[in-house]
Amino acid sequence: MKGKSIHGRYVAMRTGILCMVATTALWGIIPILVKIVLKMIDPFSLSFLRLFQGTVVLLLLYRIRGGQWRALFQKNRWLLIGGIGTSINYALFTVGLNFTTAGAGVLVVQIQMVTLAVLAALFLGERLTAFKIAGMVAVICGVVFVVLPQNTLGGMFGSQYTLGNAMMLVSGMGWGVYALANKTLSRQMGSFHILIPILGIGTLVTGAVAAAQFELKAAISVKALAAIVVLGVLCTGGAFYLLSEGLKRLSAALAGTITTLSPLLSLWLAHLILGEDISTTMFVATALIIGGILVIVYSERNHENPVMGCEKKP
Repeated sequence: MKGKSIHGRYVAMRTGILCMVATTALWGIIPILVKIVLKMIDPFSLSFLRLFQGTVVLLLLYRIRGGQWRALFQKNRWLLIGGIGTSINYALFTVGLNFTTAGAGVLVVQIQMVTLAVLAALFLGERLTAFKIAGMVAVICGVVFVVLPQNTLGGMFGSQYTLGNAMMLVSGMGWGVYALANKTLSRQMGSFHILIPILGIGTLVTGAVAAAQFELKAAISVKALAAIVVLGVLCTGGAFYLLSEGLKRLSAALAGTITTLSPLLSLWLAHLILGEDISTTMFVATALIIGGILVIVYSERNHENPVMGCEKKP
């Protein structure tokens, strides 16, 4: 029985890691698509469209699987907290890209990983071991190596980018709050019952702001329309579902750390598909990020009790 339990734990961990890697792959194309769309509409409207489409997609999947409408209306403060965190994350991330460099944004938003790990330690009792902290430090160093070839630290954090970097910082913290809410709720609810209310709240909040700030800068092109659909359906609805499934199977520290693969995957895909050059520092970044993640995996497989809430729920 003990062997089966350990095997089940490892299977859950592998599934969770695959879900998180798939999530980061979808996230990797977000900055490119956002830049395309922001030439035509304002950032608040884009945030609303992303969350609205994501909510609709999840609702359709929920109904196809036989879900009942009444089950979605539950009173739980974590749903409200998650919805507010999501709203802050989406709105400020999109706006912040207009006021800072891409490199600075990639680096600063990694506060989401630290925020989630610390909050999970405080509210869920997850241990921040020396191995985990070492792994997270290695990963952050890896992200620095990702952005340095195209930027200098002085250039990324100049006074002209203070506002944008501050927005990215709060955006990352908002994501950490959302992820904590999702992980807390995963112990008692299925992914659809968590995500649909949270994204619904995010849609209402961003929709109210978008209605007051709406700006059509230019006619929506077919390219921009396709980008909006991909951002909403895949990068929001699909990514949120995969993220939720990953969070329920992994510790907060491991799940959050895997999200740092997103900028790394973006650059390697650009190299493999578009033929863009890869610098020597990218190999260092890859080794640090993957090494840091493996250190945390090692810590959880060999030194900790299961923390996943991966019992099957609709």
